[in-house]
Amino acid sequence: MRKKSKGSFTKELLVSIIFISIFVIGINYLPPLTQYINVLDMQRGYKMEMMKEGYLSYDSRQKLKNELVNIGCENISIVATDSKVKWGQDIKLIIEYDTKIKEAKVEDNNGFSIKIADKVKRIRVDDKKTISTAT
Repeated sequence: MRKKSKGSFTKELLVSIIFISIFVIGINYLPPLTQYINVLDMQRGYKMEMMKEGYLSYDSRQKLKNELVNIGCENISIVATDSKVKWGQDIKLIIEYDTKIKEAKVEDNNGFSIKIADKVKRIRVDDKKTISTAT
């Protein structure tokens, strides 16, 4: 049987701590990502409705806002074409909202530690279909 080398327990413990840290951090980012995907799907659905109707009606805007509130979005801003346009003209639907995320920071004050803090992030969903931070 082969003997373990000196320090192998320390290495295994360090690797385990790193994997657990990655898992904990990953779990914290899952809800905002799921929320973003839901908002993107809503935006796509309402954009299709706008293509059919030529604009976003007041009732549809209120319905969209209620759906966003129901999935946890806060401080919602909706910029949309609100008067009927002719076929072939551009329409726009931009949704901005605040979401709560967990921010992880590695600190080395008195040994290795990971600090997780709550943070509010402004998210913008527009036709670019990319996650972007509103400025």
